[in-house]
Amino acid sequence: MTGQAMWNAYREALRLPEERRPTKAEMAKLVSEGRRALESGVARLRKPVDEGGEVPYSLAVASLALGANLSSHGRRNKSG
Repeated sequence: MTGQAMWNAYREALRLPEERRPTKAEMAKLVSEGRRALESGVARLRKPVDEGGEVPYSLAVASLALGANLSSHGRRNKSG
């Protein structure tokens, strides 16, 4: 599962009634694994951009998802 898919699964699970939601541990796992996958994907997709290439749509979407993931979980920058 990609980072974007994990993040979407987490967001969808939040909308479920409490009794149908995954456990807190499962939710935390979706967030942390999604974040790692998004960070890895953004780093990989940035390499050509850093060398002067165009910004692909997938990089823009992954960057937005990563930003949402980090900001909603109290990590507004990489040092936090």
